[in-house]
Amino acid sequence: MAEFTRSTTTPAADIKRIAPDMRIVLGAADATIATLQVLAQDNTDGKFYKYVDGDEAVGVIAGIYTGPEVTLTALGSDAAGTITSLAIVAKGDIVGVDFDTDTTAITQFKQCGIILTDKIEGTEEV
Repeated sequence: MAEFTRSTTTPAADIKRIAPDMRIVLGAADATIATLQVLAQDNTDGKFYKYVDGDEAVGVIAGIYTGPEVTLTALGSDAAGTITSLAIVAKGDIVGVDFDTDTTAITQFKQCGIILTDKIEGTEEV
């Protein structure tokens, strides 16, 4: 007979997924990508890079990186990662966007399915 223990875990950040994460290819670049880093899909090679406000190639938000922190180099190879584009996320936990100066970020989050909130609160799931 199987045995299990019921337990509650506290997530590292405020995020509630609406759909499962998707596997992606992170393009080789000199960058450290943190959990909940905003990513954009490059319009030339189709790989995912850090979002850069106003950049033609990587200036449109595609989703939020949900994997563990990874350090990439431009001379290295591409890496596999995960991204979510359907989630509820606390704005304070998102990495790579300054909501005070980036006026298009909120609209781009809406278009890719990310719902922003100040804090996620609710009852504990049974």
